[in-house]
Amino acid sequence: MFRLIPLWLLAVLILVASPAQAQQKAKPKKQLVFVDFVVMSEGHGLKERAAYDAKADPIAARYGIKRFASLDIVQNVVSQNFRPVRLDLWLLPSPQALSAWSKDPDYKALLPYRNCVHDMKALTLYFAVPALPLRKVKKAHYMIELQTMGPGFDAKTFAAYEKKSDLIAELYAVRRVAALSLSKKIIGAGPSGQRLNVWYLPNEGNFKAWGNNKDFKALVPVRQKLFDMSTYTMLIARGRPNP
Repeated sequence: MFRLIPLWLLAVLILVASPAQAQQKAKPKKQLVFVDFVVMSEGHGLKERAAYDAKADPIAARYGIKRFASLDIVQNVVSQNFRPVRLDLWLLPSPQALSAWSKDPDYKALLPYRNCVHDMKALTLYFAVPALPLRKVKKAHYMIELQTMGPGFDAKTFAAYEKKSDLIAELYAVRRVAALSLSKKIIGAGPSGQRLNVWYLPNEGNFKAWGNNKDFKALVPVRQKLFDMSTYTMLIARGRPNP
């Protein structure tokens, strides 16, 4: 038979348990991703970008900012005058960390070089949060898909579309390594998109077979209803495993 717990002991147990219970109920902090579509100025390329990164990256590290993934664009499949040469995805501890990085005296000293080698009007930056857990990017080919929601968009249809698309993709070992909800466009001439997908492509044959799948083709009218196809962007890229 259980004995009655004295009131004083019950009060102690409640006080001890409360912090732990509050911690369990606290919502996990959302990851914040800084999306960086790199566009170089005329006469400059990835060699100059590498020189910029060599100086900018250590400064970013001071504020807990680290590059999660980096992909070099090898083919622009569908894009409206948007010509990035690289996509960098950075993990941020907070929006304030990005501001602190940009205001660092050492970074400010780098601005003349940055502004010279980059097309600062076309270069496009976003804040984003992951819609799915992020997966590691390796030395392989990927499809980058930037979606802008159209007037016919609704969340329920979008969720069903993504689920069907993922199931069909799995048949060909194509999978998303990143699905990012773009929360804010910071600067740039790129589309004001709402979703950025990065798809792992095992090979060209599987990519084409995925696109030619009859069930995937049946989703075309749904895609055209959901998205603004005039700003839809599709790029083929190669992952850099150790950026």
